[in-house]
Amino acid sequence: MNKLSPDYEVLPVYGFVCCSCGHEQAARPSLMMQFGENSGAGTCLACGEFLHLSIDEDAGIMVAEAWDSWLEKEETAVTEA
Repeated sequence: MNKLSPDYEVLPVYGFVCCSCGHEQAARPSLMMQFGENSGAGTCLACGEFLHLSIDEDAGIMVAEAWDSWLEKEETAVTEA
């Protein structure tokens, strides 16, 4: 039997929908999210789209957007700053 240490923390599971195909799936927060940067990545299990993931704390969900779209917005924000 597998025993976890008493200080082991199980992170919450957040549902999200793939922005490309609409497939419903779930993920736990990324390492970046655990350290305060609301940013993660993953691949849709249905269509294979590479996704940027962020947590909407108010709604209690994870939000997925196409990685290329997210990256373009980030690069534009840096250029305009």
